[in-house]
Amino acid sequence: MNGQDTAACLQLPGVETASALVRLGQDKALYLASLRAFAEAHQATPERLLGLSRDAELQALRLLAHALKGEAGNLGISAVESVAGRLDAAIRSQAAGEIGLLAQSLASAVADCVQTLQAHLPADALPISAVACPAPDATTLASALGTLEGHLAERRLEAMDALDRLQDLLAGPEDRDFLAGLRSRMRRLQFGQALELLRQEASRLGWPGTAGS
Repeated sequence: MNGQDTAACLQLPGVETASALVRLGQDKALYLASLRAFAEAHQATPERLLGLSRDAELQALRLLAHALKGEAGNLGISAVESVAGRLDAAIRSQAAGEIGLLAQSLASAVADCVQTLQAHLPADALPISAVACPAPDATTLASALGTLEGHLAERRLEAMDALDRLQDLLAGPEDRDFLAGLRSRMRRLQFGQALELLRQEASRLGWPGTAGS
Protein backbone atom coordinates (compact mmCIF):
# COMPACT_ATOMS: atom_id res chain seq x y z
CA MET A 1 0.00 0.00 0.00
CA ASN A 2 1.49 3.39 -0.93
CA GLY A 3 1.28 6.61 1.08
CA GLN A 4 -1.61 8.02 -0.93
CA ASP A 5 -3.68 4.85 -0.41
CA THR A 6 -2.98 4.95 3.32
CA ALA A 7 -3.98 8.60 3.62
CA ALA A 8 -7.19 8.01 1.67
CA CYS A 9 -8.31 5.01 3.66
CA LEU A 10 -7.62 6.88 6.90
CA GLN A 11 -10.29 9.41 5.92
CA LEU A 12 -13.44 7.30 6.18
CA PRO A 13 -16.99 8.66 6.52
CA GLY A 14 -18.25 8.25 10.08
CA VAL A 15 -14.90 7.01 11.40
CA GLU A 16 -12.77 9.04 13.82
CA THR A 17 -9.43 7.71 12.65
CA ALA A 18 -7.21 10.11 14.61
CA SER A 19 -8.40 9.05 18.06
CA ALA A 20 -8.38 5.37 17.11
CA LEU A 21 -4.78 5.59 15.91
CA VAL A 22 -3.77 7.11 19.24
CA ARG A 23 -5.25 4.08 21.02
CA LEU A 24 -3.28 1.79 18.70
CA GLY A 25 0.01 3.62 19.12
CA GLN A 26 -0.17 5.15 15.61
CA ASP A 27 0.18 1.67 14.10
CA LYS A 28 -1.56 2.26 10.76
CA ALA A 29 -1.09 -1.29 9.50
CA LEU A 30 -2.73 -2.74 12.61
CA TYR A 31 -5.54 -0.18 12.41
CA LEU A 32 -6.35 -0.95 8.78
CA ALA A 33 -6.23 -4.67 9.49
CA SER A 34 -8.56 -4.18 12.47
CA LEU A 35 -11.04 -2.23 10.34
CA ARG A 36 -11.01 -4.98 7.73
CA ALA A 37 -11.54 -7.60 10.45
CA PHE A 38 -14.50 -5.60 11.78
CA ALA A 39 -16.08 -5.46 8.34
CA GLU A 40 -15.59 -9.17 7.78
CA ALA A 41 -16.86 -10.16 11.23
CA HIS A 42 -20.05 -8.10 11.09
CA GLN A 43 -21.48 -8.79 7.65
CA ALA A 44 -24.29 -10.86 9.23
CA THR A 45 -24.66 -8.73 12.36
CA PRO A 46 -27.50 -6.51 11.06
CA GLU A 47 -29.65 -9.59 10.44
CA ARG A 48 -28.77 -10.98 13.86
CA LEU A 49 -29.71 -7.70 15.57
CA LEU A 50 -33.09 -7.65 13.88
CA GLY A 51 -33.69 -11.30 14.69
CA LEU A 52 -32.89 -10.89 18.38
CA SER A 53 -35.14 -7.83 18.56
CA ARG A 54 -37.97 -9.60 16.76
CA ASP A 55 -37.72 -12.62 19.08
CA ALA A 56 -37.44 -10.41 22.20
CA GLU A 57 -34.15 -12.05 23.24
CA LEU A 58 -33.19 -8.95 25.16
CA GLN A 59 -30.23 -10.25 27.13
CA ALA A 60 -28.53 -11.54 23.99
CA LEU A 61 -29.44 -8.31 22.17
CA ARG A 62 -27.93 -6.21 24.96
CA LEU A 63 -24.77 -8.29 24.96
CA LEU A 64 -24.37 -7.84 21.21
CA ALA A 65 -25.02 -4.10 21.47
CA HIS A 66 -22.55 -3.82 24.34
CA ALA A 67 -19.91 -5.69 22.33
CA LEU A 68 -20.48 -3.49 19.27
CA LYS A 69 -20.17 -0.37 21.41
CA GLY A 70 -16.75 -1.50 22.63
CA GLU A 71 -15.44 -2.71 19.28
CA ALA A 72 -16.67 0.35 17.38
CA GLY A 73 -15.42 2.69 20.08
CA ASN A 74 -11.92 1.24 19.93
CA LEU A 75 -11.86 1.70 16.15
CA GLY A 76 -13.39 5.18 16.11
CA ILE A 77 -16.60 4.06 14.37
CA SER A 78 -18.69 6.68 16.11
CA ALA A 79 -22.01 6.07 14.32
CA VAL A 80 -22.13 2.44 15.46
CA GLU A 81 -20.76 3.21 18.94
CA SER A 82 -23.41 5.87 19.58
CA VAL A 83 -26.46 3.82 18.59
CA ALA A 84 -25.11 0.68 20.27
CA GLY A 85 -24.71 2.61 23.51
CA ARG A 86 -28.27 3.92 23.30
CA LEU A 87 -29.64 0.44 22.66
CA ASP A 88 -27.66 -0.98 25.57
CA ALA A 89 -29.04 1.75 27.84
CA ALA A 90 -32.62 1.27 26.60
CA ILE A 91 -32.52 -2.45 27.38
CA ARG A 92 -31.01 -1.83 30.82
CA SER A 93 -33.73 0.71 31.64
CA GLN A 94 -36.45 -1.54 30.13
CA ALA A 95 -37.56 1.19 27.73
CA ALA A 96 -39.65 -1.21 25.65
CA GLY A 97 -40.90 1.48 23.26
CA GLU A 98 -37.36 2.36 22.15
CA ILE A 99 -35.69 -1.03 21.86
CA GLY A 100 -37.13 -2.11 18.51
CA LEU A 101 -36.41 1.21 16.80
CA LEU A 102 -32.89 1.38 18.21
CA ALA A 103 -32.21 -2.20 17.10
CA GLN A 104 -33.24 -1.22 13.57
CA SER A 105 -31.07 1.89 13.73
CA LEU A 106 -28.09 -0.10 14.93
CA ALA A 107 -28.60 -2.72 12.22
CA SER A 108 -28.60 0.06 9.61
CA ALA A 109 -25.53 1.70 11.13
CA VAL A 110 -23.58 -1.57 11.11
CA ALA A 111 -24.65 -2.37 7.54
CA ASP A 112 -23.63 1.11 6.37
CA CYS A 113 -20.30 0.81 8.18
CA VAL A 114 -19.51 -2.58 6.67
CA GLN A 115 -20.38 -1.29 3.19
CA THR A 116 -18.23 1.84 3.69
CA LEU A 117 -15.23 -0.12 4.92
CA GLN A 118 -15.49 -2.65 2.11
CA ALA A 119 -15.68 0.15 -0.44
CA HIS A 120 -12.84 2.29 0.92
CA LEU A 121 -10.27 -0.09 2.35
CA PRO A 122 -7.63 -0.98 -0.25
CA ALA A 123 -7.61 -4.53 -1.55
CA ASP A 124 -4.02 -5.01 -0.43
CA ALA A 125 -4.64 -4.04 3.20
CA LEU A 126 -2.97 -6.63 5.37
CA PRO A 127 -5.20 -9.10 7.19
CA ILE A 128 -4.99 -8.83 10.97
CA SER A 129 -3.14 -12.15 11.06
CA ALA A 130 -0.24 -10.67 9.09
CA VAL A 131 0.46 -7.78 11.46
CA ALA A 132 3.27 -8.44 13.90
CA CYS A 133 2.48 -7.64 17.55
CA PRO A 134 4.78 -7.52 20.60
CA ALA A 135 4.41 -10.08 23.37
CA PRO A 136 2.28 -8.76 26.27
CA ASP A 137 3.74 -7.97 29.66
CA ALA A 138 3.17 -10.95 31.99
CA THR A 139 1.68 -8.88 34.82
CA THR A 140 -0.69 -7.03 32.51
CA LEU A 141 -1.73 -10.28 30.85
CA ALA A 142 -2.37 -11.97 34.22
CA SER A 143 -4.57 -9.06 35.30
CA ALA A 144 -6.58 -9.11 32.05
CA LEU A 145 -7.05 -12.89 32.19
CA GLY A 146 -8.10 -12.83 35.83
CA THR A 147 -10.62 -10.07 35.22
CA LEU A 148 -12.17 -11.90 32.27
CA GLU A 149 -12.30 -15.17 34.20
CA GLY A 150 -14.10 -13.48 37.11
CA HIS A 151 -16.68 -11.82 34.89
CA LEU A 152 -17.35 -15.05 33.00
CA ALA A 153 -17.76 -17.01 36.24
CA GLU A 154 -20.33 -14.45 37.41
CA ARG A 155 -22.01 -14.22 33.96
CA ARG A 156 -21.51 -10.46 33.85
CA LEU A 157 -21.87 -8.39 30.68
CA GLU A 158 -18.65 -6.62 31.63
CA ALA A 159 -16.95 -9.76 30.31
CA MET A 160 -17.14 -8.23 26.84
CA ASP A 161 -15.13 -5.20 27.97
CA ALA A 162 -12.61 -7.54 29.59
CA LEU A 163 -12.36 -9.53 26.35
CA ASP A 164 -11.70 -6.33 24.40
CA ARG A 165 -8.82 -5.54 26.77
CA LEU A 166 -7.45 -9.07 26.41
CA GLN A 167 -7.70 -8.84 22.62
CA ASP A 168 -5.61 -5.66 22.70
CA LEU A 169 -2.88 -7.70 24.40
CA LEU A 170 -3.22 -10.85 22.28
CA ALA A 171 -3.36 -9.40 18.78
CA GLY A 172 -1.07 -11.97 17.17
CA PRO A 173 -2.26 -14.45 14.52
CA GLU A 174 -1.78 -17.43 16.85
CA ASP A 175 -4.47 -16.09 19.21
CA ARG A 176 -7.07 -15.08 16.63
CA ASP A 177 -9.09 -18.34 16.59
CA PHE A 178 -9.07 -18.56 20.38
CA LEU A 179 -10.35 -15.00 20.80
CA ALA A 180 -12.97 -15.48 18.08
CA GLY A 181 -14.16 -18.63 19.84
CA LEU A 182 -14.50 -16.77 23.13
CA ARG A 183 -16.41 -13.90 21.54
CA SER A 184 -18.75 -16.26 19.68
CA ARG A 185 -19.67 -18.13 22.86
CA MET A 186 -20.15 -14.94 24.85
CA ARG A 187 -22.43 -13.41 22.23
CA ARG A 188 -24.63 -16.49 22.58
CA LEU A 189 -24.57 -16.12 26.39
CA GLN A 190 -22.61 -19.38 26.71
CA PHE A 191 -20.53 -18.03 29.58
CA GLY A 192 -19.76 -21.46 30.99
CA GLN A 193 -18.36 -22.69 27.69
CA ALA A 194 -16.35 -19.49 27.26
CA LEU A 195 -14.92 -19.89 30.76
CA GLU A 196 -13.92 -23.49 30.04
CA LEU A 197 -12.24 -22.44 26.77
CA LEU A 198 -10.35 -19.66 28.55
CA ARG A 199 -9.06 -22.00 31.24
CA GLN A 200 -8.07 -24.67 28.72
CA GLU A 201 -6.07 -22.19 26.66
CA ALA A 202 -4.45 -20.72 29.79
CA SER A 203 -3.44 -24.20 30.94
CA ARG A 204 -2.11 -25.17 27.50
CA LEU A 205 0.04 -22.06 27.16
CA GLY A 206 0.94 -21.62 30.82
CA TRP A 207 -0.68 -18.20 31.06
CA PRO A 208 -0.79 -16.71 34.58
CA GLY A 209 -3.85 -15.36 36.34
CA THR A 210 -6.53 -18.04 35.86
CA ALA A 211 -7.62 -21.17 37.68
CA GLY A 212 -6.57 -23.17 34.63
CA SER A 213 -2.95 -22.01 34.69
